[in-house]
Amino acid sequence: MTKLTENAIIDCFLLLLEEKSFDKITVRDICDRCEINRNTFYYHFEDIYAVLDALFEREYDRVSKITDDNLQAEYVSRASFIVEHTKVIKHIYESKQSDIINKYINTISRNFVGKYVRKEAEGYALSDEDMRYICAFYDCALSGLMHKWIELGMPQYEKDISKRFNDAFYTTIQDMIKSCLN
Repeated sequence: MTKLTENAIIDCFLLLLEEKSFDKITVRDICDRCEINRNTFYYHFEDIYAVLDALFEREYDRVSKITDDNLQAEYVSRASFIVEHTKVIKHIYESKQSDIINKYINTISRNFVGKYVRKEAEGYALSDEDMRYICAFYDCALSGLMHKWIELGMPQYEKDISKRFNDAFYTTIQDMIKSCLN
């Protein structure tokens, strides 16, 4: 029952974030939306910041289970929360809690990119330092694209960011690997 109540509070909070900025949401708003009392809220969460953390922890758990043999498809799956909840992301990004968006993007990007770099580097005698460099390069590229897209207000692109990153990755990864071997 505890997990069910916590998820209900998180879901109500998510609905409120669709409507207004994080800085404008109160515990009372969450309690009213969930039809719970303040004691129930505080039994599960210390404050609104804890609910925000729990929301993104839940999303980290979800995306960490996503696997695919296709870089673009996996990227789309991992970024689905951001794409499906653009108002939420904008409201958090424009608040004092924007760091949580940065942490979320960086975490999903780092784990995801590393997997595909390692896959492409199989059979090459790259040092750990070279692997870290290549992973960091593509991680910065992908997370930078996402940060810029959010900063610009999440406009609709004619060409999907996931396709562009996929194409750029596969166009350059072998050259990156070979440059480290020289």
